[in-house]
Amino acid sequence: MSYINLNPGSCQACYRCIRECPVKSIQFKDDKATIIESECILCGKCIEVCPHKAKFIQSELYQVQTLIASGKKVIASVAPSYKAWSESGFENLRDRLLDLGFSDAQETAVGASMVNHDYSRIIREGKMPVIITSACPSVVMLIERHYPRVIELIAPTLSPMMAHAKLIREMHEDAHVVFIGPCISKKYEPSDILLSGYIDNVLTFDEIDSWISSELASGRGHIRSHTEDPGFSASDVQGLRDTAARIYPRSRGVIDSMAVTEPFADYLPVAIDGARDCIDMFAYLDECLRTGNMPQEKLFIEANICKGACMNGPIFKIARKRTVFASHRLSKAPEKHDRAFSGDESIYEITLERQYLNRKSVVKQPQPDDITAILAQMGKHRPEDELNCGTCGYLTCRSKAEAVFYGKADIKMCLPFFRKKAENFSNVIIEHSPNGIVALDRDHFVVDINPMAAKIYKVDESEIIGGIIPELYDDDSFDMARESKSPVMQNLKLKILDMEIYIEKTMVYIEEHDTFVAFIKDTSAEELHKEQILKMRIHTADVTQNVIEKQMRVVQEIASLLGETAAETKLALNNLKETIVND
Repeated sequence: MSYINLNPGSCQACYRCIRECPVKSIQFKDDKATIIESECILCGKCIEVCPHKAKFIQSELYQVQTLIASGKKVIASVAPSYKAWSESGFENLRDRLLDLGFSDAQETAVGASMVNHDYSRIIREGKMPVIITSACPSVVMLIERHYPRVIELIAPTLSPMMAHAKLIREMHEDAHVVFIGPCISKKYEPSDILLSGYIDNVLTFDEIDSWISSELASGRGHIRSHTEDPGFSASDVQGLRDTAARIYPRSRGVIDSMAVTEPFADYLPVAIDGARDCIDMFAYLDECLRTGNMPQEKLFIEANICKGACMNGPIFKIARKRTVFASHRLSKAPEKHDRAFSGDESIYEITLERQYLNRKSVVKQPQPDDITAILAQMGKHRPEDELNCGTCGYLTCRSKAEAVFYGKADIKMCLPFFRKKAENFSNVIIEHSPNGIVALDRDHFVVDINPMAAKIYKVDESEIIGGIIPELYDDDSFDMARESKSPVMQNLKLKILDMEIYIEKTMVYIEEHDTFVAFIKDTSAEELHKEQILKMRIHTADVTQNVIEKQMRVVQEIASLLGETAAETKLALNNLKETIVND
């Protein structure tokens, strides 16, 4: 089952999720990022930081609504961080949940109290040199999937959510349990093959809010607004005896809540918040176990993936909840529904034992030659080529190369290399362009020039930068291009170093940079060819005219001769006629 889904149309390949993912469990392929579920620890960082809202949490709201609609007994276990989410008291929240169809709602802090009791037992036994709390599912996933050697240091105790669910099911055999809290990774815990059967579904606080809002807007059911009288009976609300368990979601919440009832004996309590610090600690412990050189002092480590613990997780941040100001609402002090606790010591007799599993993926490790070959494809042939800029989401070029080897990353993700390659390719085109190209600033000073333009204007490329080209300076095409916002083409005849040349100039104004680019084509050869063709045409016309005139003269001469001959013939014939007649 996927707990974090992707909207492919929204992913803009910015790599931000990869940069922020503490375990790099995101694969970038076909221009989109996808979650590698076997490595993901469901910290939710990718959802929190995505600027395009391309990732979203799989909702179980429909399943819960269907479960309630079927008429089954559904009991909600509400995480104590509800006080940081809403200023509403638990009694009010419970009443809203009853309106939605839940049979009952209880505080998960009951389970936290049970877990604290079990932690205290482990401390008293003193058999574990290091005890890592098991309350945070993401911490457990981090160890199981990335540091399996450290599994033996996790307290073999159910999380508060699972402990409370187990208690509910023992008290109500026909009950279905739905956990409501701020955690994404809690959605995974019920699907764990070693923990199945306790929790049916997990909803986040924002899912409950949207459900209540939807019911209020539609007018369905009996949902009342928060300003209305809750209508609950105080005797119906399950209170707490160990009220200090309500501070579990705070940083050092486990340690501080345990300190109320029992000291840590010879264990040093240490609180670690944030994925980076957890990774550093577990990597250290992994090395200690590998070498057999464990810390001399016994440690009780409260580990939370979220910086600031549960009440500062991604659900709170996405909803823009200012949990810094809400932390004071998580108090050890009893609340009004904490009447004489109806439970007894029997809740601490429930077995909370759990097991863990090495879930680390077995993959072929890259050899040095593999990494070298991949680095070469990225244009990293020397150590100085490895910029380690982190643009691709990986801290170093080598870690990026490893990701390529594992199929997590694409070679194209190296932006500096491909930018340089594109720039080099563009430079090659410009350098070898048969036309001249000149870039000029707003004051017509040369910013850049290619070899052909330098040849046309008879200037030195290195010396002309920052200077002027007289034939271009204060040309009227600058103003024409700026005003028209369109390319301006001119055919000009120039005299450069006593040589006449013809050019076709196109001036382009780039408004966003307030600069100009002149494209120059030397048309001298074409003009010379045109002149030659014109001379040939004129010469041909002259020759033709001479032939015509000569032919006309010949005709006239022939005509004249023919006229004289005809006259003489006429005279001779007349004379012959007269002679015949007279005879």
